[in-house]
Amino acid sequence: MAKSELLLLYKLIQSLSKAEKRYFRLTTQMQEGAKTFMQLYDILDSCSNFDEEVTQRVANELMSKSIEPARKYLYANILKSLRLFEEENSLESQLLNMIQECKILFNKGHIDLYNKRLAKAIQLAIKHDKHLFYLLLSKLELQNLVSLQFSDITETELIRKQEQFKTLLKQENIHHEQAMLYEILWFRYLKNGMVRSSADIEKLNDLLLEESQILQQSRQKTFESKRLHLQFQSTYFLAVGNSKGSIAIFYELIALFEQHQTLWIDNPMYYIYCIEGILTDLRAMEKWEEMAFFIAKLQNIPALNESTRYYLHVLIFSYQVNLYNDLEQTHQALAWVNSQLNEIQKSIGQVPAKLQIKAYYTLARLYYFTKDYTVALQYVNEILAVFQEDLGTSLYAEIRILNLLIHHRLGNFDYLSYDLVSLERKLKIEKKYHALEKVIIQVFRNVFTLNSRSQKLWNTFNDLSQMPYHQPIIKNLKLDKWVYCQLFEKHRNE
Repeated sequence: MAKSELLLLYKLIQSLSKAEKRYFRLTTQMQEGAKTFMQLYDILDSCSNFDEEVTQRVANELMSKSIEPARKYLYANILKSLRLFEEENSLESQLLNMIQECKILFNKGHIDLYNKRLAKAIQLAIKHDKHLFYLLLSKLELQNLVSLQFSDITETELIRKQEQFKTLLKQENIHHEQAMLYEILWFRYLKNGMVRSSADIEKLNDLLLEESQILQQSRQKTFESKRLHLQFQSTYFLAVGNSKGSIAIFYELIALFEQHQTLWIDNPMYYIYCIEGILTDLRAMEKWEEMAFFIAKLQNIPALNESTRYYLHVLIFSYQVNLYNDLEQTHQALAWVNSQLNEIQKSIGQVPAKLQIKAYYTLARLYYFTKDYTVALQYVNEILAVFQEDLGTSLYAEIRILNLLIHHRLGNFDYLSYDLVSLERKLKIEKKYHALEKVIIQVFRNVFTLNSRSQKLWNTFNDLSQMPYHQPIIKNLKLDKWVYCQLFEKHRNE
């Protein structure tokens, strides 16, 4: 058996909540006979780390021929248990089960029971705007009418059902096209950050035009279509650096979410993204009190599954540290980090790479501003070593600039000289060598030329700092103070 397969099983077991573990044991107690798979479960559940000792213990306590069958059977039973456990909390699981029950009742010939179950499932799908499930149920109904040779239905009723299905299919297709445009826009924003050229803005405007054309085709203004439209608009304004426009749309979006809470409560990720967008805008606008209010909103979101809980935990941690940092409340920030770090280390490996980067970068900034440059450098190195493929162009440049700032503070001038060339070359190759990066690299080079006064360079930097798409980097790293110090102060390295 491959060690990697056992490691994956170990991670799955360690991710189970106490309630899920208790439910798993209850479901396995009903099984008779020898339970070698439970021996394996107990071993993996009891270990705090996965290492050679764990694999050796498995080999010692289980017969070698039984390890692989036990692993497969344990994995299958855990998934089955989780599926049953989630049924009560997941509306989609309930609807899937109801579709299966309708099929069973129909195949058994219990047509009256089938009709009642089908009607209840359709009612539930309509109530919660689950259009895709409504489509599946409508298709199932039409197929079964054929099998019943259209008994107890008139031609008018049949045509009405067919037209209803056709309308549903068209509406779902519009939702799908809206979703695709939003996903492309969200992808570009996550990968590249805020647009920093007129050419990039034109590409986004093309998406904006397409979205407008799709909206004109939509007759029904459902929660789904409104949500997708507002998400698209708010993300567009985020991407072009219009915080005021973005936050106005986000407030509309959050009002829509809170008006229709039953439609998304079993999967709150889009609501979380909405609050995340609001926090991004508020931070750009320096509205600190409102940030605290929305961080509290994140804390009040019920996490119905482990992935959501992990995501919220790391997200709240990152924004709280940033808030303390931006307010220059470094003592509170360090106290918060020390109180949360052990739990965060358990959660951080379970969240998407982008959020891991956000958390590590937040910590790197904190330790840089508290002058603990060695620790700050450790977090920067972690990001550049592990997550380089997941860094967008703007964030990559920002983290590389922080790396330069740290080495500058540490007095590593040989490394600094090498890394300036490396960064400049990479940005030129990728055609992302923007004006702000050029100025920062020129200021660093002044360290070596000892030409501390450059009014022209300062004027250029000052002009760039007025542009919305350069402001996040400048604010995050407090580059205005650093640049001024390097150009006009004598003791630049203190």
